[in-house]
Amino acid sequence: MSRIIIVPSLVVGSLFVLSSTSAHAFQIMKGKWEVTVEMQNPMSTQPLVETTIECIEEADFDPVKEMTDEGECTILDKKETDNSLSWTMECSGEDMLAMQGEGSFTTDGKTASGEMKMTMSFNGQTMEMGNRWEGRFISKECD
Repeated sequence: MSRIIIVPSLVVGSLFVLSSTSAHAFQIMKGKWEVTVEMQNPMSTQPLVETTIECIEEADFDPVKEMTDEGECTILDKKETDNSLSWTMECSGEDMLAMQGEGSFTTDGKTASGEMKMTMSFNGQTMEMGNRWEGRFISKECD
């Protein structure tokens, strides 16, 4: 059961940790970033808020590619502009319940924000989880 809650949270957290060189990648500042993720799920009465410091090593960043690289999620619809992205997706795997979701990501290169909502059915009940994240560039040097 804990895998159900953790998987979307890991997906969101990985949005700032990993990078790619996709043709549609966003340009963000390489270096040290402060990232705050707020995770809400029906199993908890309070949202879980976590702030971390991440080292972004590549300037090109494609958040959707990061979610699909693990093979458990498929993007159904993706809309892009120069600084924002929205998508719908489905996730399923051997160790997880099938989920559907939607998300968005916006950046100006020095700040980034977004959200993702996931829905799944378990024992005849629908559960929804929500994640919001914000990041800000701190410095060019990673410690």
